[in-house]
Amino acid sequence: MAGIDEFALLRGQRYATIIIDADTGQSVEVLPDHKRATVTTWLREHPGIRLMCRDGSGGFAQATTDANPGIVQVGDRWQCAMRRLFVSPTQSGRIRKEILGSDGLPNPETVRGPQHARKATAGLRHWRRGVVGPA
Repeated sequence: MAGIDEFALLRGQRYATIIIDADTGQSVEVLPDHKRATVTTWLREHPGIRLMCRDGSGGFAQATTDANPGIVQVGDRWQCAMRRLFVSPTQSGRIRKEILGSDGLPNPETVRGPQHARKATAGLRHWRRGVVGPA
């Protein structure tokens, strides 16, 4: 199982792609760009991948399909949460209350993410502002 996402090397101008082993959480490869052809080539060179966790990018979806149509593709947790919040306006209020605390930050009781995201809500407020505070 692998995860794929792009990140900015130079904001708004230059992007790279990181591929991680979703079982270990370790990075496998950093590709020099986020072009579909680059990702397709890399996936063809690594035929053992059976499941790909990716963002909503159509480029990653098409690259995965081009490389190996048998790879199962799943959306990452953030994409699923955002889709639920913004695509379904009739339920978004209830869902927001489930996912976000009263201050608009993720509620540690309902969001299970990486270890650094499990801080108490007060700690997240300080962390987001760059203030050293209670953790």
